[in-house]
Amino acid sequence: MNTITTLIFDFDGVFTTDEYRQIRRLCPDESLLEKIEIPYYTLPHSDTLWSDQRAQFHFSESDQECIDIYNQEDPHQIAHKKRLLAYAKNLSKYFSLVLLSNQVNDRTQHLRKNEDLAFFKHIFFSSEIGLKKPDKEIFQWVLSTLHLSAAECGFIDDSHENTDAANNLGIISHTFINLAGLKKFIDSITS
Repeated sequence: MNTITTLIFDFDGVFTTDEYRQIRRLCPDESLLEKIEIPYYTLPHSDTLWSDQRAQFHFSESDQECIDIYNQEDPHQIAHKKRLLAYAKNLSKYFSLVLLSNQVNDRTQHLRKNEDLAFFKHIFFSSEIGLKKPDKEIFQWVLSTLHLSAAECGFIDDSHENTDAANNLGIISHTFINLAGLKKFIDSITS
């Protein structure tokens, strides 16, 4: 049995408490919001995302206002993110950390510009690589790109669908709910 050397983290839903943050004010139906957003996960642009949202949800905010709202976090979300990023940064002393996140390009650009992600050895956003979770191809691509076996990796994501897909490939996975549960998972793979 191989030892886990690499932890692969999702971003929104793990480091943030709410995958859609403040955009719910404009787009209150999360399932419809997600349905409109998913095709943009693998595109290198978000050119018509906001006009698609405007047409469906009937709001008048400009593209830039939508981008600003989409990336806005409340004080609770910011505090949660600081705690989780600090914990992950500490884990980077013991594991190679990888960020693997489904993101529309506007969110990808925001995260690259505004978040301190330097302690992640590799960062893969779906909008940059053209693959998305839970498709098995994205996990296979990461393993191949990093020359890792599934048994060397642990995967943390807030979506059961994504963790199930990783588990099916032999990657030990944890569905994130809170920091206490994540700590138990880390303890279980290190003991």
